[in-house]
Amino acid sequence: MPQDKNNAVHTRNRIIEWQDPGAIWEQANGLSLLGRIRAIRDGKLPPPPIACLIGFHYVGAEPGEIVIELQPDHSLESSAGTLHAGVAATMLDTAMSAAAGTLLPINKGAVTLDLNISYLKPLTSESGPIVPSVALWISPNGLHTRRATSAMGQAIWPLMLSVSSR
Repeated sequence: MPQDKNNAVHTRNRIIEWQDPGAIWEQANGLSLLGRIRAIRDGKLPPPPIACLIGFHYVGAEPGEIVIELQPDHSLESSAGTLHAGVAATMLDTAMSAAAGTLLPINKGAVTLDLNISYLKPLTSESGPIVPSVALWISPNGLHTRRATSAMGQAIWPLMLSVSSR
């Protein structure tokens, strides 16, 4: 079998392409975050660079609720042979801040204030689709978690958010 310079039997490549986020903002001018995410989901706008880098896509977008999906592959694994923990954290962070952002006025955004994850079971490229979702509701006292599920569909909460102006 042919081997590369590191004595690896199979060398794989992954090419990442994305569009300038500034150009995407111009295309989405006047759309709310919910409108932008739906347009991304429906292929009318390109995905954000992080989605291209990791490979996830939006599958659900409702006010206060975001569902994203990733079909993991070996390029996302750590040296231990499991999905890198940062991938799951990035997906939850993305879903959480996007869900919060769909409940805010167009000129406001949400960022993650605190993200604490306890990994209960390792994920690998053979784990199948990873589908975290976050559903929030808003009250006069702030944003609250209605439902949050992990990559494996297990319920998790609380999620802590910070709202910021652009």
